[in-house]
Amino acid sequence: MTYELGRYAIGSSTGSGTVTIDGTSYTGVGSLSTSGTLSTNSVLVSGYYDIQTKTKFTPYVGGGIGYTNVSIPDQTFSATGTALGYTGTIGDLQTQGGSAGAFGYQAKLGVSYEAAAQADLFAEVLYTGNSSVTINNIGIGSLNNFGVRGGFRYRFGK
Repeated sequence: MTYELGRYAIGSSTGSGTVTIDGTSYTGVGSLSTSGTLSTNSVLVSGYYDIQTKTKFTPYVGGGIGYTNVSIPDQTFSATGTALGYTGTIGDLQTQGGSAGAFGYQAKLGVSYEAAAQADLFAEVLYTGNSSVTINNIGIGSLNNFGVRGGFRYRFGK
């Protein structure tokens, strides 16, 4: 079982709805700019397959599935231009943050080196992602992340 943490910068969003300006309602979809961070916390059940080489190097592949919690803070969206059918500055729209659960998944490819009878050094590339979620009427598409890790593993009881 693995536990993954992620942080993503928020740069732009797509919003839909109705805005009333000077008594006239404008409905549509528009691009909205914002800033802040979005975080993920995942608990995944993973499996690995070691490719035996009869050397101290052991390549492996792995994958996992589980639960991802996606969280966003309160947001201020700034809309300008013709974002919702109105030419000009619409202003700031405040939305409440929150969190929601999603399906999480990962894939790994790596190699370990037997440094001692009970200890390995490893390096791996990994891909993690989760399904899309909606938090307080804000749709967040699937999040995808590629990374590189290195580390040390100790085997107890060998």
